[in-house]
Amino acid sequence: MFFGTGSDEVERLRDEFSCITCGMCKHFKVRADIDGEDSNCKRLDHKKVRFHEPWFKSYDCGQFGQKICGDFNPDFSSAPALEKLWLGIDAYVGEIPDKELIGLRLKRDPDKIYRVKYKEFYDGSFSDGKTIRVFGTFEQKRSPKSPTGYMGVTKRFDEPVLVPIDIEA
Repeated sequence: MFFGTGSDEVERLRDEFSCITCGMCKHFKVRADIDGEDSNCKRLDHKKVRFHEPWFKSYDCGQFGQKICGDFNPDFSSAPALEKLWLGIDAYVGEIPDKELIGLRLKRDPDKIYRVKYKEFYDGSFSDGKTIRVFGTFEQKRSPKSPTGYMGVTKRFDEPVLVPIDIEA
């Protein structure tokens, strides 16, 4: 479910906005991961907890390729055509499959991707501020058997594992 009516203009805009990202949100701040810059994001501080970035790409705070959260508030100055059709975040996202996961990285363990349920990220229940509810991990391990020298190791958990955001001193 996307914008509602089936007019040609809506269909054209459906194609144009088929991938709405964090970078189109009023709360987005591209420099949020830099020391001295505060994040306006409602889910991540982009310092201790951040989206995972695709391989060989610098971190952009989820500007172009991450899932949006339930607090997404479109910045219509960056997408003016969207303003007249926007029916709200729930109309855009629709039903989220319970098994859909997204990847996050922790500053204390940057080589591992922690997978949290997108549904919990969307509603904010994936974290209590001290831990995140993890349903899987992914990391690269050295492997002499691999032609690249590395192999991916994926773990999935049936029940959530609470992972601390910070290591207690």
